[in-house]
Amino acid sequence: MAILLDSEAEGKMYIKVSDNIGMSNLRIFNYTEEVPTSTATVNQDLDLSAFVRKDELSKLIKEIIADEQPISTAAGTSSGISNPAPAKSKVTIIGTTNKQS
Repeated sequence: MAILLDSEAEGKMYIKVSDNIGMSNLRIFNYTEEVPTSTATVNQDLDLSAFVRKDELSKLIKEIIADEQPISTAAGTSSGISNPAPAKSKVTIIGTTNKQS
């Protein structure tokens, strides 16, 4: 199989296919360039105040990791380890809505 894209025959593509006994067949295709009908527009009215920047998020993550405290064990239990009640904390992610069922 051979493909020819001729610069002088604008919009034409030639494909030559030969079978196993040497007989060839030439197929001619027309092609056109697809031009977008509309350009993508950026919404200038988008409110970015509900989003967090990457550097702010990284800083917050570092602060949370730095504030982590190890779980203490309680003496006097049979295993020596108690499971304290989880601390109740509220994490708010800006820009999302929480729907509870």
